Amino acid sequence: ALALLALFLSLGPSATASAAAPPDVSFAQDTFRATEGDGFATITVYRNSLPVSRLEVWYDTADRSAVAGQDYGHAYGRLVFEVGVSEMTFPVEVFDDDNPERLEELSLVLGPAYNGSNAAAAGPPAVLLISDDDPAPVPSTLPLRDANAASRSSVTAQPNRQSQAGGAGGEGGPQPVTAQQATAVRRRVTTRQSPTTPFELRVQAGGDGAADGTGDLAVDPALAVLAGLLLAVVAGKVWFACRPAS
Repeated sequence: ALALLALFLSLGPSATASAAAPPDVSFAQDTFRATEGDGFATITVYRNSLPVSRLEVWYDTADRSAVAGQDYGHAYGRLVFEVGVSEMTFPVEVFDDDNPERLEELSLVLGPAYNGSNAAAAGPPAVLLISDDDPAPVPSTLPLRDANAASRSSVTAQPNRQSQAGGAGGEGGPQPVTAQQATAVRRRVTTRQSPTTPFELRVQAGGDGAADGTGDLAVDPALAVLAGLLLAVVAGKVWFACRPAS
């Protein structure tokens, strides 16, 4: 039993260490970023093991929302870590266009180069995000403004038919309105909307009371009712005071 326990203790840590051992090479980060105006993105690969031997690894790109040949240039090749080298990079070309686009992405993949003992165990893939450098189009309000201007210009003042007919000078046509006719005494009751009352009675009378021949008297219905009530109360008190004694 003691021998089996000693054997288990001796094998356990080594098995755990081998299971948790990192890959020989891996990307420096899970997500890389670039902009269309950059021209290319630089991808960094780290060597996790000691640089005491020569290692080789293949890299490749794969489409996701970004398409090779339209959004980026397909990149693939081999990285060789010589003795003493722990970091290497490779470029991915990024295409620039004038079309506003959403954020696009592509996959970056590492794979072992099967070359005997120099083949490296590769880590998980990474992602390259490509952002657009073109501003989003701003919707123009010019058509709406043009439509409003056209509607305003189409509204013109109606000509005075009587004045045009009178200006023709024809004997049979209607005569222009004289000043006496314009200032003739007339009364007119109109209803006008008021900001303080539901409606307002306005009596306009022509005559000498106004410079232009029209007089204006506004009557508020609420004030008229209040004045009538006051007059009724005063008349009742006068009648009560002057009534003959019984």
